[in-house]
Amino acid sequence: MSSMTTTDNKAFLNELARLVGHSHLLTDPAKTARYRKGNKGRKI
Repeated sequence: MSSMTTTDNKAFLNELARLVGHSHLLTDPAKTARYRKGNKGRKI
């Protein structure tokens, strides 16, 4: 179980967006699906 809270997650994502820009921050599951699949399309 993760010890990060929702507030921690939001703060992290806000800081990351500030550093890399909102257009480079992928959080939508549909947009990140291809990066979460392993070899031959299997989910990691």
